[in-house]
Amino acid sequence: MDRGVWRIRLRPGPLVVAFVLPAVVLFGIGIVSLAGLLKDPDIVGGRRSLALAGLTLATLGVPIWLVTMHVSVTISQRHLRARLWPLFRTSIPLPSITSVSRVAVEPLGSYGGVGVKGSRRDRLLGFVGQEGAEIRYVTDSGDERRLTLLTPRAAELVEALHQHVI
Repeated sequence: MDRGVWRIRLRPGPLVVAFVLPAVVLFGIGIVSLAGLLKDPDIVGGRRSLALAGLTLATLGVPIWLVTMHVSVTISQRHLRARLWPLFRTSIPLPSITSVSRVAVEPLGSYGGVGVKGSRRDRLLGFVGQEGAEIRYVTDSGDERRLTLLTPRAAELVEALHQHVI
């Protein structure tokens, strides 16, 4: 594995957490309500235990996932690696990058939100800010793609990519 020469790690911003944590609380209330429904005598034995175990794991898992979720971007000697832990990751060989620029981004208007949004050809990755680094590259099959990394350190990322790519 390449040793990173530039690295950034971002966690969700306070606004993302402010919207998501109430949803988790409501989810937990729904789980408790559903658990009350599982007291139904028609659901017996192992099925009830399995359902309650699944609900407990889901109730604990969502907040833990929110706390540990992060975006990391690493530029090595050969690749740009970007990932949203634990859901998404991509690796772009540096020679396949055709252009890098700093762009203003409206994540809600252009992509429908933050996180991993868009399509394979035009993807947004990130949580924080209204500017990003737009990376255009060509895949091995010749397809042109665009990855926009939403970060408050967009200028620094663009500069680092210019040093290693262009």
